[in-house]
Amino acid sequence: MENRTGYYKTNLSGKMAYKSFVPSALPAVPPIVEMSEEMVSLLVKANY
Repeated sequence: MENRTGYYKTNLSGKMAYKSFVPSALPAVPPIVEMSEEMVSLLVKANY
């Protein structure tokens, strides 16, 4: 099953078989986050 988040891959075979989750790749260029003065102030308070 493949979707936006990733897919399960079957590893090995027979009694030793197991599945592992392979996540989809992240976008090459993440969007820019614009921070207001209020957000910066809240982040500073959270760091304390």
